[in-house]
Amino acid sequence: MRIPLNGLTQGLRTCHHRGPASQYLDDHAAFAGEISVRAELRREAGMLHLELWVELPGHFICDRCAQSFDRQHQGHDDFFFSFAGSPAEEKDPDVPTIPKGAAEIDVSQEIRDLVILSLPFQLICSPDCKGLCPNCGANLNIEECRCEEGPVDPRWEALRKLK
Repeated sequence: MRIPLNGLTQGLRTCHHRGPASQYLDDHAAFAGEISVRAELRREAGMLHLELWVELPGHFICDRCAQSFDRQHQGHDDFFFSFAGSPAEEKDPDVPTIPKGAAEIDVSQEIRDLVILSLPFQLICSPDCKGLCPNCGANLNIEECRCEEGPVDPRWEALRKLK
C-alpha cells in the first residue's frame, strides 16, 4: 500500500485499502481472502505517525485439537518515521527515515508485520476446546477417550485425595 505524501500538512490524513491479502502475505493457505486496511497519518514536528488497522479472514489449525477453523483476524499498531534532515532523525537511529522529496511511502512491510505479529501465540478454535487425549489421540471435543487409567505413581497419590 502506497500512501502519497504530497500536500501532507500538519494534522490527520486517513486512507483505506481493500484487496487480496496475498499482496502482503506469503501464506496463501491461511490468508486466502481480502484484507481491509485503514491507515491514519499524522505529521508532527519532523515525524510521521502512522496508525494501522487490519482485518482479514484467516484459516487456521487449532493448537489443541488439530482441527481446522476459520476466524476473522484483526490487528492494530502504531509506526513512526522521521523525515530526512529533521532533528527527530538524529534522536533515534532505529526509526526509519523518509528521504527528502519522497512523493509517497510504501507501508506494505508494516502491514505484513502487523498481521503476523498480531496473531495469538496459541491458535485455539474455541475457548472451551478440550484438545486431544495424550494417550490415544482422540479428539475430546468429538468423542470420549476410551483409555484405561494406568497405575498411578505412588508419589502422586496424595494429589488424588485432593480431588
